[in-house]
Amino acid sequence: MLLALLSVSCEKMITLDGNGEKFIIANGFLSSSDSLHTVSVVKGGFRMRDFETVQSAKLQCFVNGEPAGGTDSLVEAASIYFAKISKMIFKARFNPGDEVKIEIDADGLHSEIKETVPMPAPVASVDTAVVLRRDSDGNMIRVFHLGVSVSDRPGEGNYYRLLMRMQGRAVVESLEVSDPDGFPSVGEEIGSRDESISFDNSEEPLLNKRVDMFGDGENYYDNKYNIFTDALFRDGSYRLSLLVSMYDLSVPVRFYRPGQLYMKVSRKITVSLVSMNRDNYMYLDDMQFEDSSLSDSSLVEEMPYPSNVQGGRGFVGISSRSDFVLNLRDVVTDDAYGRYTL
Repeated sequence: MLLALLSVSCEKMITLDGNGEKFIIANGFLSSSDSLHTVSVVKGGFRMRDFETVQSAKLQCFVNGEPAGGTDSLVEAASIYFAKISKMIFKARFNPGDEVKIEIDADGLHSEIKETVPMPAPVASVDTAVVLRRDSDGNMIRVFHLGVSVSDRPGEGNYYRLLMRMQGRAVVESLEVSDPDGFPSVGEEIGSRDESISFDNSEEPLLNKRVDMFGDGENYYDNKYNIFTDALFRDGSYRLSLLVSMYDLSVPVRFYRPGQLYMKVSRKITVSLVSMNRDNYMYLDDMQFEDSSLSDSSLVEEMPYPSNVQGGRGFVGISSRSDFVLNLRDVVTDDAYGRYTL
């Protein structure tokens, strides 16, 4: 969120010809798959010194014209220039196809966001394999390969993002000691993990947008958000080739005694295909472009960010998501360093 706010509020992104006008800057990336949503707000102006912390605010969410949720609470999130960014967290349910309107009233200022929730596209299947690849030192290592097959929504141009999340837990399976004093008991959980995981997209042409202007191997522009369009498979299907390190599939544990304590590790990977509109796609693409070395080149013009905040600045995108859950086989091991993922 901080990157997004910085992006829309930098001097080079807005015209510096105002007369002291203040406006609400709002940012957020909401999903129809969630019931809890966050919008970040700050009061901005045409110069950095004009930024101010929002003192009081009210957010209301309407779905198809009906009240659906809201909040008047502000949670301090981060600093920007001379002000504090605040988060407004609210509960609301909306579905693909719904018309969503968000109204924000803050310190006498009013802004609105209107978006149509896009229809999701399915993840048809995920196939897996363990493959050999060379690491940065030239050594052969084993990595987890995922072939993710997606189906495009027909009859329109579509914009997507791919995400992955790993959930796992480790419980004591058995103790190979005569005196278990000081050891956790059988069945006790000794480790868990629930977080987004990164993946290597370098072997997938649809996601690999790296640009090397001068041929020296520098990564000037990296598609770190893993966004893509359906331009190469419109109205059809496509199989994305992705790599995940074995370390990202391990579960950290708090008690490790090789040869004495054996644990059962259970894990699952959720592969998510996020559908969004064009402006949401362009906003994410602008963010990762600005974060690259390519944006510092005098050969490239500055990229204006889209804004959908009426009466203010910023972008609050609403997406839909399709999930495919891949359950990995349970492993019984005394290894706490992830080599069990092989």
